[in-house]
Amino acid sequence: MDGEPRILVLTHGYPISSLVEDIRTSVSDSVVIDARFSDQLKSETDFRLVLHFARDVGKRITVITRDPVVTALATQLGVDVLSELPEQKPLQPGDGVEEPAVPQDQEEGAGEAPSGERFEGAGGVRNGRRLAGSKGGLPPRALIVVAALALVTVGVLLVYVLSLRVVVTVVPATVRITETVIIAADPTGRRPSAADVTIGITVPSEVLSVDVEHSMEIPTTGERREGIAPAVGEVLLINSSLDPITVPARTKLTTSDGIEFETVNDVVVGAKTITTRAGIKVGETNGTAVVAASASNPGSEGNVPAQSITAIKGPLAGKLQVVNENEFRGGRDRVTRVVAQADVERLIEISESYMLQDGAARLRKLAGIDRYLLLPTLELHVKSSRIYPDVSMESDRVSIDIEGRVDLATVHFRDLSAAIEDKLSAAMGDGFRLLADQLQIDSLSCAKLSSGIVAISVDVNATFVADIDERLVAAALAGVRVEEARQRLLESGELAEFAVDRYIDRFPRWSQLIDVTVAGPAEIEVNRETDTGGV
Repeated sequence: MDGEPRILVLTHGYPISSLVEDIRTSVSDSVVIDARFSDQLKSETDFRLVLHFARDVGKRITVITRDPVVTALATQLGVDVLSELPEQKPLQPGDGVEEPAVPQDQEEGAGEAPSGERFEGAGGVRNGRRLAGSKGGLPPRALIVVAALALVTVGVLLVYVLSLRVVVTVVPATVRITETVIIAADPTGRRPSAADVTIGITVPSEVLSVDVEHSMEIPTTGERREGIAPAVGEVLLINSSLDPITVPARTKLTTSDGIEFETVNDVVVGAKTITTRAGIKVGETNGTAVVAASASNPGSEGNVPAQSITAIKGPLAGKLQVVNENEFRGGRDRVTRVVAQADVERLIEISESYMLQDGAARLRKLAGIDRYLLLPTLELHVKSSRIYPDVSMESDRVSIDIEGRVDLATVHFRDLSAAIEDKLSAAMGDGFRLLADQLQIDSLSCAKLSSGIVAISVDVNATFVADIDERLVAAALAGVRVEEARQRLLESGELAEFAVDRYIDRFPRWSQLIDVTVAGPAEIEVNRETDTGGV
C-alpha cells in the first residue's frame, strides 16, 4: 500500500455510507478525515461505524477537527486528532498519489473544498500528473476507434461489476406476546389525579344520551284493618280480702300487651272465708265471681287466648285478681287494600330498571360497531314522575308515569387500538414494530373507579416484527465470510432466516454490490426476554 495518507474532506450532506466506502477503497493504509466543516462525527454511533469498518480493512484513521465534542469522542476511541491539515510535499510527475475523495453528489472536475484547497476531478491530477490537452487533436477515424474501445471497456467493466452483485434475502424474526393491558377512559373530563396516572394512557371518551319514558302499574300489598265486631268472653274475679267487693259494669280489664276489655254488668265478689275448728284456723277460701266481658275496641285483636287477661284497672287495681280461663272469640275486621310505601319503592325500582335496559339497547344501536360501551357509566337521570294514588290511599293497584334521560360513556375502537399499540410498543422497546393485522383482542372488560375514571382491561395477543435496515445489513456484510455473517446475524435475534442467491465464500467488499431484500416475517416463537440487539 502507498505510505502517503489519503485526505477525505467531510462536507455537509456527505453520507456516512460514502465515507465508509471511500475508506474501504483507499489504496493508502492511512486515511485523514477532515471533519472541520461537518457535524456528522458528533454522533458516537456514526463514529464507531466508521472506525469499525476502517479497522476491519486495516486502515489507520486520523481526524482533523477543532470541535471539542469530536475531539473528546476521538480520544475516547483511540483515534489521533489534529487541528490542521498536515503539510504536503508538492506533487511530482510520476508520484503514485491517490486523488482525494469527492462526495458522490459533487460534480466531477475541479472543485473548491471548504478549506480552500482545490480538488482536481477527471480533468485534474491523475497519478500525480496533470493531463494537458492537445492543440491539434486526433483524426475523426481515430476518435471513432477510441470511442468504440472506451464503450467496450465500459461494457466489460459493467458486466464484471454485475457479476459480483449478490442478492441476500433476510426474514425478520417475530415476537408473539400475550398481555393484559389497562387503558383509562375519563368520562368526567377533569384532569386525572396521581392515582389515575398510574393506570397509564388515557383515551378520549364521548357520552351518548337518549330520552326514555315508562308507564306501568302493580297490585298493592298494603292493608287497612277496621274492626266491625268485638270479641267476647268471661273472666274470673278473685277477692282475697275479708270484705265483699262490688265490681260495676264497664270496669276496665287489660292483657299484658295492652289490649283492653270491660265487664258487661255489675257483680259482687264475695269476701274470703276462713274455716276454724275448735277455735283454730284450719283453712281459708278466696271469694270469686264470674262476669261477662267484651273487648273495648271491635276487631280481631280482641280474640285473645286463655290466661291473657291478667289485670284490673281503676280503683279496684290491687284489690282483685282477674283471669280469663277460656279464650275470647267473635272479634271481626273488615280488610281494605291500600297503597303501601313498599309498593311505591318497588314500582320505582322496576320502572327505572326497565328504563335503563331500554336506554342501553337504544344507545348500543346509536353507538354502532365502531365504539366500545363503558357499561359501568350507564346512568339514569329522572326528569319527572307521577305516582297515583298516594301512599295509604285505598286502592287495589298503584301506577307510575316517569320520564328521564339515560347517559352512557363510549370510546372509539380506533382510539382504544392506538392506545394498546402504544403501550405494547413501549413495552417492547426499539427495534421491533407491531404488525397491526396481527393484533387480536381476546376479551374486554371495564370497571368504574371511585374517582370516576373507567379502567378498561384488555387481554390481547400481538405479533411484533424486527425492523430491518437494508443499508446497515449490506454494510455489515461487506467483505465478511458468508457463514460468519449468517451466524452473527441469526444470533442477533432479529433475523429468522438468511439466504444468498448463489454460492459465494465471502461477500463483496463494496456494500453497493450487495442487494438486501426483506421477505415476510417468519412465524416462529421468540422469547420476549431475549436480548435483541439492532442489526
